[in-house]
Amino acid sequence: MQDTIMHDSTSAANKAAVAVFTKGRKRTRQPENWKQTKSKILRNSGKSYINSKNTITKARQLKPPCKDTCRLRCFTKINSVQRQNIFDTYWGIGDIHNQRSFIWSCLTNIEPKYKYTNALAPRNCNKAFHFIVNGNPIRVCKVFFLNILDISDRVVRTVRSKTDEHGVLKTDFRGMTCNRKSDEVLISDIKEFINSIPRTDSHYRRQSSIREYIDGSKTIVDLFRDFEEVQNKKISLLENLMIKVTKNNPFSFFIKESYKQQNFSEVYVRNRRTKMLPLNQLTLVKAYTGKQELSENKKKIYAS
Repeated sequence: MQDTIMHDSTSAANKAAVAVFTKGRKRTRQPENWKQTKSKILRNSGKSYINSKNTITKARQLKPPCKDTCRLRCFTKINSVQRQNIFDTYWGIGDIHNQRSFIWSCLTNIEPKYKYTNALAPRNCNKAFHFIVNGNPIRVCKVFFLNILDISDRVVRTVRSKTDEHGVLKTDFRGMTCNRKSDEVLISDIKEFINSIPRTDSHYRRQSSIREYIDGSKTIVDLFRDFEEVQNKKISLLENLMIKVTKNNPFSFFIKESYKQQNFSEVYVRNRRTKMLPLNQLTLVKAYTGKQELSENKKKIYAS
């Protein structure tokens, strides 16, 4: 009897242990095991990987230096061992933000003695490329710089565009999502536009249905285009303070965008491919004149 009691107690303990360590049905999130994450790590490290199109991308490799005709003679300043060390250092970083910071640290402005530029749209400064070798900056040409790191000119242009005037590099926000709240004014405009569409009676379920129906001649795309036209008209009326039409220029209208503006700006709207009446002879028609009256059956339903 005692043996049976001991056996039952041990079996109960084993069941409790199994219940504690049993794996749940819901899997835990493991981003480090995703194919996309693995490909991203390999791509940022310069190794071969399989891209989203399921094709193999070759690994980065050190390219030959510039030609003998280079004005800076870069191939004589940095030997092959030093070039390989620079290549391994860059791709060993493995993070795109730090790699962009490395590229930005290798760029310096070239200040010419004389500069002819437009005052309204000044030209940006040219950049000189440098590598730090044994603690000393060594200037190299652009071809040498790109071949050593095995990158394209697009990478350098991206670094320059993402760096502000204070030299601060913007963070890469790809893959990050945020809760975007819709504009309340836009929502109210959408509701106002939907309410302005005329309602029609349904061919089916006339008596029991309390739903509202619109004419099926226009698709959702057509309604969206009508809404865009209404929004554009609102914006144009807000921006333009005064609009004028004259008989001497029947295919143009004139606008003023501010009170300080003394003269009107002409906007020519004639389409030569089709016949068009002068603007002073056109009549404005609303897209939706208003709501249609409800049928007697629906009035009874709403009244009840």
